[in-house]
Amino acid sequence: MARLFDIDDGLRDATAQAQRQAARLDIGATTPASGSDPAGAVTVTVRADGAVVGARLHDSWRQRIAGNLTGAVTQAIAAAQKDATQSWLDTVGEDADPAPAPPARREVPARFDGADPAAFAGHLHGLLQEVEAKLAGLPRLASEAAQRTVEVRGPAGGITAIAREGTLVSLECDERWLADAPRSRVEAELADVLARALPGVQQQVTGAIRVGPVGELLDLADDPATLFARLGLTQ
Repeated sequence: MARLFDIDDGLRDATAQAQRQAARLDIGATTPASGSDPAGAVTVTVRADGAVVGARLHDSWRQRIAGNLTGAVTQAIAAAQKDATQSWLDTVGEDADPAPAPPARREVPARFDGADPAAFAGHLHGLLQEVEAKLAGLPRLASEAAQRTVEVRGPAGGITAIAREGTLVSLECDERWLADAPRSRVEAELADVLARALPGVQQQVTGAIRVGPVGELLDLADDPATLFARLGLTQ
């Protein structure tokens, strides 16, 4: 059993290729793109996965939006999303592989310090049984997370963003606060509520699934070297 994790060198090659492809896809998914509404009142920055990562207001945004902040923001998000998606498609379609080589495999001891392999194996077995019992419900949980309505209120209480299925539904504004607040405060409030209301559907789903025994198992799977070490195996 001393070399169980290292029996097939081809497995390492396949894993390295998968890691490179995953990193390549992740580059496109996380590269931000910006877009503005036709009047240029609002500029929003998003990732290809739908997550909003920033928002800016033009100095004369009040005159440009004609009272329709939701419409301007929605148009800006749509424009940014279009550019982000195209950037992602361009990235994954390139022949050259822009992803860096995967990091060197970490050396771990035959026994994980302070752990009893037999006890951990028993815990892992029980954990797998718990996860198996929950598998049937995960698609429903993921669907509910993706489709749920998210309502987020800004720190100052001036703007509330409502999103559903990763799409902005509306912005509810305190008109008195909006009229009195300087552009910088409105901009900060807007950026905050959009980022929290639109974190990306994938992140919403992951957050809903990665809890309890499923989350613990996924955490263990994220570091296979340590997982095998805790089982008393070497690489």
